[in-house]
Amino acid sequence: MPPDSEFFRRVHRFYCDSFEDVCELCKELHRIVCEVIDLGLLNSKIDPANAQTANKQSLRQIKRLALWLNTLKFDGRRITQALAGVADLRQGDAHTKSSELRQSLKLFGIPSDCAEYQPMCCEIIAQVANSIGAASDAVPDKSAD
Repeated sequence: MPPDSEFFRRVHRFYCDSFEDVCELCKELHRIVCEVIDLGLLNSKIDPANAQTANKQSLRQIKRLALWLNTLKFDGRRITQALAGVADLRQGDAHTKSSELRQSLKLFGIPSDCAEYQPMCCEIIAQVANSIGAASDAVPDKSAD
């Protein structure tokens, strides 16, 4: 796993020629984008009943982020869909058969039988960036109060 600085330096030209490479990209994106989301902060932003339910169900960062976005009257599931796809595909190098795992490509609007890996990576990167942008746009502007 490359350090963050190395990953950020080369992500714009991430090269892949196999489905395993796509899964590796997703693993890196998940590590840098999703794993750093602060669960405690999200719990403080979600209403107490939903936070308690999220804790009981051991929901991870992406689902809690979706819950928070829902409380702000946005479609949290739609906004976090690409992040969920990355979370699914990151397991491709270790856990799930690739034929089953390829179904997660549908979260990006990519057919599961697609074999054009470089455009696939570009689409995944773009959709993750859009998810981050949409979540950022949803953050209430404190200066407007």
